Amino acid sequence: MATVTQMAVPTAALLWLLSWRLPHHTLELVTAAALAAFAVFVSYWTLWHVRRRFLNASVEARGKSVLITELWAVVANAGVPSLGYIEWQPMSRIQYVFQVNTFGVVRVARAFLPLMRKTPGSRLVIVTSLLGRMSMPASMTYCMSKHASTSLADALRRQYYDRGVHVSTVEPGAYRTPMANHDTMAETLRNDLSLLPPRVRSGISDHSLGSLRKSSDTLYSSIMRDDSQEAVDVMKSAVRDLIPKAYYRAGGLKDILLRRLYEVAPAEVTDEVVHMIRKVARAARRKA
Repeated sequence: MATVTQMAVPTAALLWLLSWRLPHHTLELVTAAALAAFAVFVSYWTLWHVRRRFLNASVEARGKSVLITELWAVVANAGVPSLGYIEWQPMSRIQYVFQVNTFGVVRVARAFLPLMRKTPGSRLVIVTSLLGRMSMPASMTYCMSKHASTSLADALRRQYYDRGVHVSTVEPGAYRTPMANHDTMAETLRNDLSLLPPRVRSGISDHSLGSLRKSSDTLYSSIMRDDSQEAVDVMKSAVRDLIPKAYYRAGGLKDILLRRLYEVAPAEVTDEVVHMIRKVARAARRKA
């Protein structure tokens, strides 16, 4: 969906510019081909959502006696946060985040997929993050690890597309949980800095460190939501839907706007918007 949206505007602009130079019959052919491709996309998108709207249901086991001989669903939900720029963290921290957030998911998938292949309709649910689709400087290592897990899920979903195993991602936004405690992350960052070589640590001023902590605290606090049950409900849907979606997302309006920015806007525009958001967060923290 995002790719089509990103291509539509520049393609339309290019066709408009070329319309002054192309022969009339050539322009008609190009326009007809573009409209046909767009019609196919819209038809597929409409049929998919109509199918989910009228045919989807939940798997309900209540009131039934079953002998469990097959594996129906596995939810890979493990993660550790990370605060700090890439050069502010020792390699041991970066490797630890990937060991949990990425390689932990890989191990779960490798262990259970052979069993899940024996159960038609089974599903592997991988919990990633809003930051598995976008990248923020203050959480660079976390973003990288979640991007890798998202990529793994996309590849597995396509590998098992016609083999009876559904692979979905659950991509929650920011929620107030013990894992997202900013004081704990700041303490971890201080410990990480103590492990850096002196020549690297000497280049990180207390002002830069304080600025990062304050701006990231302000930014993430502004988008954090209190009801983490929203994410749990989405996980339940991913497990129980008869027609599972590729992506399940939990969050509020701010999360939706951030996703749309990353999905639709050119990278250069996104860079500028993120830069402005960080500047506003730093300014707001100074006034607080």
